[in-house]
Amino acid sequence: MLQVYTANTASDHNNEVQFEAILGQFQCIQVEQRLNKNSGKLKHQIKFNGNAIFTKEYNEKEVFTGELQVYISDEWSNDANRFNITRFVYQSLV
Repeated sequence: MLQVYTANTASDHNNEVQFEAILGQFQCIQVEQRLNKNSGKLKHQIKFNGNAIFTKEYNEKEVFTGELQVYISDEWSNDANRFNITRFVYQSLV
């Protein structure tokens, strides 16, 4: 089981999604946030292998837009002894 947390503020991790990894295959987890100029809202998505598994919209002023911080694990979660990170890419498009 994998978990991804995101936040709309600098301190609250209020968006959480859990999903099963596919053992023995490369997998891609994406976090995207895009402004819809028509509605003025930010569309926030977490994708797993190209498919949206979490979607939420925010008003632009409700969203934290500081530097993205990514943690592969933390001191509160169990060790992921069945998984290895072999390639990590961080890309920010403005």
